[in-house]
Amino acid sequence: MRSISTKPLPLNTFKNLSETRNPFCVSIYLPMFKKGKEQNQEMGPATLKSQIHRLEKTLGEYGMKDPEIKEYLKPLHSLVENRELWRNPGDGLAIFLEKESGLQYYLLPFSFEPVSYVSNHFYMLPLYPMYHQNGEYFILGLSRDYVRLYKADRYGLRDLNLETHAPEQLEEVVGYDYQQKTLQFRSGQAGYAQGSFHGHGEGKDDEKIELIKFFKEIDKGVRKLLGESNAPLIVAGVSRWHSLYKEVNSYPNLYKEALWGDPEFKDVGTLQQEAWELVAPYFKATLDAKIRAYRENVHRSNTSHQIADILRAVKDGRVDTLFIQKGTDEFGTYSEKGCIILDSEKTKKNISIYNRMARDTFLKGGKVYILDKGHMPYSKRPINALFRY
Repeated sequence: MRSISTKPLPLNTFKNLSETRNPFCVSIYLPMFKKGKEQNQEMGPATLKSQIHRLEKTLGEYGMKDPEIKEYLKPLHSLVENRELWRNPGDGLAIFLEKESGLQYYLLPFSFEPVSYVSNHFYMLPLYPMYHQNGEYFILGLSRDYVRLYKADRYGLRDLNLETHAPEQLEEVVGYDYQQKTLQFRSGQAGYAQGSFHGHGEGKDDEKIELIKFFKEIDKGVRKLLGESNAPLIVAGVSRWHSLYKEVNSYPNLYKEALWGDPEFKDVGTLQQEAWELVAPYFKATLDAKIRAYRENVHRSNTSHQIADILRAVKDGRVDTLFIQKGTDEFGTYSEKGCIILDSEKTKKNISIYNRMARDTFLKGGKVYILDKGHMPYSKRPINALFRY
């Protein structure tokens, strides 16, 4: 039995789950009910119990005998009784069960509508927003006595330990008599955050020279750590420090907007949340561009909203971007020759067509977006595709 904390699934884990093939693969998605009242009423375990009852019926219809069903679903019943799990919930819970690897479950940072699915593969459709409605970026926290570099995305961040490649404090670069010989530093949180100085002699000119020297050393460390990356780099610090750092920066994608305020006095959760709100439009621009490209080519051969056309393009690796309306699916069967038969519901003999198309698009390097109806490029149909050619 394996679990992962409230972070998105690593890409390798996602791919391994996507490629699993075994009879009676079970996929379950649940909300976890984080509020106190919901937890007191044990709504999370109750929702899982409800899905288990559905699975018992489904597995029976698929040919599994009652004693075998009981034994097979034991790990799920154990999960219901796992009080530690429900006391420390994520926003959502994804559960995967199959005979060879047993039970795997993942606490994730977004919620799901309750759903269960049984087939010879896992159901991955609810998970695509983790990858294509997200984005990787960096945060450089700058303060006189505090320098940090974080790798972040929509759901969290981690410290890259910049101190192993760059100074952590201004005095490490300019000398520990800097404060006494060039300026008076006014302490206290507000003054500290602004780096408020009363100059003597050259005053502000001295300050700028020393800060530039400091920032050049930081820039060297940043470049060593980030290598060939081109993800946005957000500077978090007071306004004057951002403008000075911009003068010496050599990283190719320094984000145009900065995160104001002294990062030393922010917890990392607040820092990550504020940074994501700042950078989210950058990543949304990619989606907007794909939607615009679809609409500009809606009557041409490189777009389609017909499921049979899209399925053939997926098979050939021609889908650049797949758009699926949230809460929709199609079940059916199809042949290698492209013949598709749609059914009104999931049965033992059919599969989720959208799940298969999303999986193959994703594994072949395409993007998959799960969108509300009003945001679909062509909202009259629940699936749209932009082709590479």
